[in-house]
Amino acid sequence: MTERQTKILDIVLAIILVGFLLWGGWSLYQGTAIFDLLLNNTDEFAVYLSEVGPMGNLVYTATIILEVLIAFIPGYVIYPIGGAVLGVGNAIFYSVIGNLIGASVSFWIGRKWGYPLLQKFVQKRHLDRWEQYVEKNGSLAVLFLKLNPITSFDVINYIAGASPMKFWKFTVFNLLGILPYIILTTIFGEGVFVIAPTMIIAFLVLTFLYILWFALTLPGKIRKTFGRK
Repeated sequence: MTERQTKILDIVLAIILVGFLLWGGWSLYQGTAIFDLLLNNTDEFAVYLSEVGPMGNLVYTATIILEVLIAFIPGYVIYPIGGAVLGVGNAIFYSVIGNLIGASVSFWIGRKWGYPLLQKFVQKRHLDRWEQYVEKNGSLAVLFLKLNPITSFDVINYIAGASPMKFWKFTVFNLLGILPYIILTTIFGEGVFVIAPTMIIAFLVLTFLYILWFALTLPGKIRKTFGRK
């Protein structure tokens, strides 16, 4: 990508970010959509979504994008509302679109300000080693963390952007990680964990294994990354 194309992309993403933040603020002021979700008035949000008619898809997608950017409310609260009002197929489609846009903007923020900041404080040879590690393991880490609802935090999008991970790899593995969660919660909502309580145990075990793996391997990786013996 040329420098001119990069600048154009930066402008477009900045406009998208500001636009959605302004819409979120206006929604709060008007007492609709975001306001309802912040107060956990899910019924009111469902009514509003149905009343806006053809704009419902756009409002729903914008809400998902803000949820990813700011993480003010868990997705499992929004997805089943979309399924009930827009239809399961539409809700899944627009949930994926909203997540992809929100994650892309988050990644861009991390890439724009996170990684350049590291370059100012960490020597290049250390960053080179870090890049090699992320290139080898970063994508799978995103997949496993996003696949597990207990560790599927939107802040991962910003962290990935602040790393040398390639955007296309992040996008693919992020999508693979969140898709099952979106589908299940759109259909069943929080009830998915009631219907299959053993899933909670499985996710807890996976979380424990993540923590154990990081505890056992991360110190060695840090030493290698920063040149310590």
